[in-house]
Amino acid sequence: MPRTKKKQQHKKGSDTAVQGTNDSSVMSKASAAARGYFRDAFLQHFVCRVARRAPLINRGYYVRWRAVDHCVRRFLQGWDCCVCLDMNDFYLRLIPKEERDRVESLEPFDEHEEWHEKCCHYFILTASRGLLMEQALLPAPPVSSAPVISWSPTVLPVRPIP
Repeated sequence: MPRTKKKQQHKKGSDTAVQGTNDSSVMSKASAAARGYFRDAFLQHFVCRVARRAPLINRGYYVRWRAVDHCVRRFLQGWDCCVCLDMNDFYLRLIPKEERDRVESLEPFDEHEEWHEKCCHYFILTASRGLLMEQALLPAPPVSSAPVISWSPTVLPVRPIP
């Protein structure tokens, strides 16, 4: 068998293993949330039905969730400026339009709503104080009296692919 074909088969197997791990993880998180360990309104969009996991797994996800929550809250204390952007904000505000257009033209894509819901789960958090405020990694969000508009399919340009 040619070497490139072996590599492709190995990569496909690795991709499948990673996807399987992700799917199992999401199912476990949904199980913990369904049992009341924590609330996560977004998990319902990633699972068809909730399968009950063992209490050991549920508690494991709970303690990880609490650990991340604790660290983020402690991080936010004592800073002059904290900026937290989810990936939607980062993509729409900080990536230049030309670059977004380039990425959006690479291949057909019709899962905008799912993608943006998933982007809500990931964020970048930076903090600064004193002289370091001039070197902030992320700009503070603009202050506006207008209400915050959440993402909707009508906000992004959707072009049919010929």
